[in-house]
Amino acid sequence: ISSLAIVYPDKFLPLLATAYGARSNIYVDTRRLHDALNSLSQGIRVLFPLFQRQSLLISERMVMLVDNYIDLAHRLGKSPDERLLAPVMEIFDKLQKQIEEE
Repeated sequence: ISSLAIVYPDKFLPLLATAYGARSNIYVDTRRLHDALNSLSQGIRVLFPLFQRQSLLISERMVMLVDNYIDLAHRLGKSPDERLLAPVMEIFDKLQKQIEEE
């Protein structure tokens, strides 16, 4: 999927991000929580460029990754990575304002 995501990002980046999310679930099930957190952060990074361009279409998938990432970080006693999440949250804020204006 990774090589296809490079060639066809709009089609395959969401699948790649979903794969990272699924892999994190496997890591959680096998008590590899740090690996799970890492996998979720990779999913967020992979999906972010598409999220910037097609925020509304990708928002549900991004919400899932971000929520799981934050929950898992807290379970591990870590603070979520602000550098990772700040640009994502900025887009969520813009989407929320657009929805409120409609």
